Amino acid sequence: MKIRFCQLVMTLALGALLCMPGMAFASLITNISSFTPGYQVQSFEGIAPGGSNTGPVTNENYFAVGTTGPYTFSSGVTLTAPIPAYSWGNSNYGGPYIHDFAIQATNSYSNQDYFGSNGDLDNISQMPAGFGTAYIGVYRTDNTNFTFTFPTEVVRAGFYLTGWPCDSTYQYTLEALDASGHVLESYAVNSAPVDAWASNFVGIQLLSGFRSLDLVGSGQQWIANNAALDMLTFQSVPLPPSALLLGSGILGLVVLRWRKKGSA
Repeated sequence: MKIRFCQLVMTLALGALLCMPGMAFASLITNISSFTPGYQVQSFEGIAPGGSNTGPVTNENYFAVGTTGPYTFSSGVTLTAPIPAYSWGNSNYGGPYIHDFAIQATNSYSNQDYFGSNGDLDNISQMPAGFGTAYIGVYRTDNTNFTFTFPTEVVRAGFYLTGWPCDSTYQYTLEALDASGHVLESYAVNSAPVDAWASNFVGIQLLSGFRSLDLVGSGQQWIANNAALDMLTFQSVPLPPSALLLGSGILGLVVLRWRKKGSA
């Protein structure tokens, strides 16, 4: 009985150590099933155009986000690059935008040079199941980074990624950054055509924690930056060191109490 109890204590202690931040290697996530219960998803539904930090609707169902600075979504995630938002009147500069079919059922500007307007994503029926009516994209920007900063440290984060033109794929670098903007881990990832969007999840797991997720376009050509994504998924650091220390203390008290009973 005594041996079995000691084995149980050792197993619990080992589990606590493995759960501590910094005790696991980084990895590329390619499936949302890598997340454990308690993760959060930031969709891009229901965001109102024409607000204090959003542009008016342009070309029917597109509008800019981050017109005056970083844009914070309902989950607390902040779009920190590229900022400021897209300048629709200047073809030499771009930035982040929301494309929401809830504003207009179809996009009639199929002859315009905007993401989704080439006929491959011009109707709500072409959005993947479960994605809702809206997604976020970045278009023709001189800033090669598309960066989301989380309200607290996360251990996993990612999203479904496609790109423009919709029938092509482009390579990006996905980076995990600390609070100071230093790169902790990076992986090469690819966009996917719209018809494969729902199966192209890309993300990073780093159990030591990171604060921002950064998608970086390859090369200097603007087309490498025409990314679109949806269902931004993230998971906070599960247990802070203070909680682990408290748990270890409680475990120690249990062991001491058991020993006293055994010697009585």
